[in-house]
Amino acid sequence: MPVTTELEAAVIRGFDPRRGLSTDPIVVMDPMRALLEDYSKIPPEGVTEAVKEARDRAFAVFPYPCIGKCLFINFSLPTIPCYDEVLCRTRQGQKLLDLGCGFGQELRLLTYRGARSETLYGVDLRPEFIDLGYDLFKDRNTLKSHFITADILADEPLAISQLSGSINIVHASFLFHLFNWDQQVLIAKQALALLCARPDSLIIGQNIGHQDPNKFSAVGAILPFHHNASSWKALWDHVREVTGVAFSMQVWERFEHPSLPAVRSPELHVLSFVVRLQ
Repeated sequence: MPVTTELEAAVIRGFDPRRGLSTDPIVVMDPMRALLEDYSKIPPEGVTEAVKEARDRAFAVFPYPCIGKCLFINFSLPTIPCYDEVLCRTRQGQKLLDLGCGFGQELRLLTYRGARSETLYGVDLRPEFIDLGYDLFKDRNTLKSHFITADILADEPLAISQLSGSINIVHASFLFHLFNWDQQVLIAKQALALLCARPDSLIIGQNIGHQDPNKFSAVGAILPFHHNASSWKALWDHVREVTGVAFSMQVWERFEHPSLPAVRSPELHVLSFVVRLQ
């Protein structure tokens, strides 16, 4: 079932998308502030308003809580344990693809820090988010990265099939937890199919997790699977079994993280993970 249909079903069950829109003041800190001031050339006094405008326009397109709570101003990549390796490899021109890229903010940060933008790819279901990224970061005529609109849950997402077997690093943060177990398995398999079949190809990212995976549901009990470390390991064990692909998987449970204050539940944490081909 497409995400749009799932959200519509949740609304029918009583879910109010507006509860995902934060009324707290927006505080933009580094490295996002540095990126917007130095890379996008937005005056310091205009940064907060630029973020708010992007947030409001995106939330009107689709009310993801991560948009409404401005979680996109907290970068994921720099908090993943292998970030230094990722930055080094993208500076050397290895290909990185960001699944569920949203505004493409992670790709802009890599570019700002020296990665070769022409070897960076972003994939999102919603072309409006990609377009809003150009508006926010003011690089429509300069950024050389490639953005693709695709449904990763499609059996054969044709828009990205041309990249199969060519990507060195897949980044997928705050994506898996939007879906149920079977959909997460499909996304994991699609991500593996994108990778170069060589040792040290990576799938990395983060999810919002829950101490009891069977208890928490983000949207009206229909987008249900929020993992703990054990269930996340079990999912990747299953993926390894059904695909026959050899890889290691490391996971870290983090109870202090920039995204957690916006979620506001003591039972939630962030799972950081690194899947590495062997």
